[in-house]
Amino acid sequence: MNEIIGYISAIAFALMAVPQIVTIILTKSGSGTSWLFLILNYIGNLCAIYYIVSKDIISGAVHFPLYLNYGVATLNLIILSILKLTYRRNDDR
Repeated sequence: MNEIIGYISAIAFALMAVPQIVTIILTKSGSGTSWLFLILNYIGNLCAIYYIVSKDIISGAVHFPLYLNYGVATLNLIILSILKLTYRRNDDR
């Protein structure tokens, strides 16, 4: 049961940026997403990935739900950043 809850949590957190990605694509504007939000998320995700991997190397454990969570969340942040940069011309108007 704990494993199922872990996967549900990982999927929910990993996909929480998808509605923002869809909104940016539909409106062709990234003005609703701040750079500070993105930067803080990058820092949090990358530090968490480092922490989890280093702990798993030491202990020999594998926390796949956490890898899934932070990996997909970081990929979504990259997509958000690219979209924000792509549509920045529309935001200047």
